[in-house]
This record gives sequence, C-alpha cells and structure tokens, in this order.
Amino acid sequence: MSFEHQSIRPVRLGTHHKPIELARASRVVVLHDGWLSVRQGRAWITRQGEPDDWVVEAGKRLPLVAGADLLVGPWDGSEPVTVRWERVEPDAAAATGVLRRGAARALHGLAARLSAAAHAVEAVARRAQGAGTEFDRCAA
Repeated sequence: MSFEHQSIRPVRLGTHHKPIELARASRVVVLHDGWLSVRQGRAWITRQGEPDDWVVEAGKRLPLVAGADLLVGPWDGSEPVTVRWERVEPDAAAATGVLRRGAARALHGLAARLSAAAHAVEAVARRAQGAGTEFDRCAA
C-alpha cells in the first residue's frame, strides 16, 4: 500500500522542531533518526510496509529511523493531535544503531514464530479436512 494519495505535500520530520497539529491523517516522511512525541491527544500511526498500527498517547514517544514513511493522524477524528519531532543527537546515533539491530533481531524471531504457527494451523486444517472426508464415507 502506498501513502502517496494521502496528502499532496508530506510533512518532513527533521525540518520541524515546533509542535505540529494534525486535524486529519497526513503523510509524514522521516529525514533523520529521532523520536515522534505526542504532545496532545492520541496519534494513530501507520508505518508503510508494516502490518500493525501504533496508537501513541500524549506524553509518549515513538522512535523512528531516517527514511520511514508514515501516515499520522488523530485517533479520534473529532480532536486534532499535536506531535513534535525530536532529532537524535549525533552522540545518541550509536544508540539508535543498537535499537535498529535489536528491532531487526526481534522482528526476525517474530517472523520465525509466526511461520511456525502458520504451519501448525495448516496441519490442523489438513487433519480437519481429512477427518471430514472419513466421516462422510462412514455416514454413507
């Protein structure tokens, strides 16, 4: 899915250091590693290419890496959300690298567990289909 259609000119995080108020979902592009902090309201955040969305409340923040393509908007459509960009300082960039590697390992482990679960469900479904076929033969 592409976010291109969501807004003509995306908000570019890394150029804004003042709070940004969003009344509707807007495309947001991350230029530098940093944090997206929610100042007011609740933000609904979708990262392109990820199956899960994030809901971040006021006072909380979400770490983001350069190049992230997001859709950010208010969780409750009747109330805007205010967010602020906090760039990671160069000294903290090494910590961001550790975050990236840790997240990559966690996602790899999650993918392996999901694959194993999918195989288990597939095996159960095959057994269930086979049992139905035998039952149908016995009933006939």
